[in-house]
Amino acid sequence: MTLFDVGTKVPFIIRAPGLTHGATHSEAMVELVDIYPTLASLTELEAPNHLQGMSLQDLLKHPDRLGRKKYAYSVVTRGKQLGYALRNQRWRYGKWPDGEELYRLTQDPDEKRNLASKPAHAERLRTFRTALTAKRKEAGQKRNKQTSPQSSPNSVPH
Repeated sequence: MTLFDVGTKVPFIIRAPGLTHGATHSEAMVELVDIYPTLASLTELEAPNHLQGMSLQDLLKHPDRLGRKKYAYSVVTRGKQLGYALRNQRWRYGKWPDGEELYRLTQDPDEKRNLASKPAHAERLRTFRTALTAKRKEAGQKRNKQTSPQSSPNSVPH
């Protein structure tokens, strides 16, 4: 029910025999939606093209790299409202219908000082707004692909 970093982070551990090594870790941006495409990739199965996540197989081979994702994306509900957030290595941006939040996680890990209204961060705010709009559009397109009759294995061509 929150977009704060403490509410969106979860332990994420993958052990892939022959690929991963004990006691390694990564600082890469990953999301829970990456689990399915990763498992499909590791088992050499084809993942459906409507999945929002991406395979982490390359990251498992090279955990010292930051991966291909620039942001981790979160969506939560508060009553009938949706809140959205993007997080990168240093910042978290949150958007609710009634306002925005911007936190510099490296200096404010408890997210106590909302910097969204500070003129010094206007450009960063614009960057996050643009990235969030693109991510929401991408997620919507993937969702629509999943629910369209053409993507159903039981659909009959007309």
